[in-house]
Amino acid sequence: MIGFIFRCAAAIILMIAVIYGVVDSAISVGSSAWQFTSFSDAWEEILPVFQHENLAAQAIVDNGAGKNAIESILWDRVSSLPVWSVLLAISFLLYAIGYKTQKQQEAV
Repeated sequence: MIGFIFRCAAAIILMIAVIYGVVDSAISVGSSAWQFTSFSDAWEEILPVFQHENLAAQAIVDNGAGKNAIESILWDRVSSLPVWSVLLAISFLLYAIGYKTQKQQEAV
C-alpha cells in the first residue's frame, strides 16, 4: 500500500516535470536561446508563503546560527538547476522507493 502511494506521487511529479520541460522548451525555441525556470523560481512561484519564512531563516543564517554549510551549499546548487531536472530526480527516487520486486508481485 505504501509503495502504491510512492509510485502515484512519482507519476504526478513526473507529469509536472514534463510540463515544465515543455514550457521551458517552448520559451527557449521562441527566444532562440537556452532559457529555463530554475528550481528556486518555481519554488517561490508555487509556494509564496515560504518567502516570508525564508527571509526569517536567512536572518538566522546571517547571524551564524541555523543551517549548516553542507545544507547551504546543497540548496545553492539545487536551486540553480532547471526545475524539470530536479523534479525528474525526485520522481525517480520516489518510484525507486515504491518499486515492487518480482517476489512481491508473485506474493500478491
